[in-house]
Amino acid sequence: TVQIRVRQGERTVYEGFVTLDEGPPQRGEARTTLPALAPGEYTVEAYTISADDGSEQDLDAHTVTVR
Repeated sequence: TVQIRVRQGERTVYEGFVTLDEGPPQRGEARTTLPALAPGEYTVEAYTISADDGSEQDLDAHTVTVR
């Protein structure tokens, strides 16, 4: 399971999760639909939560522009 977060600047506008089709050590894939976003620039982040201490790990972030 991967956590999903969408930010606009410092503000979080969406949080959720998706379950990948493969588990470790494989690289799984998943698809999800985000809610409608107003035009602007956003950062979409995917990350995992450590079972040991609850910290965020494996962050993968991408900037997107909604027109």
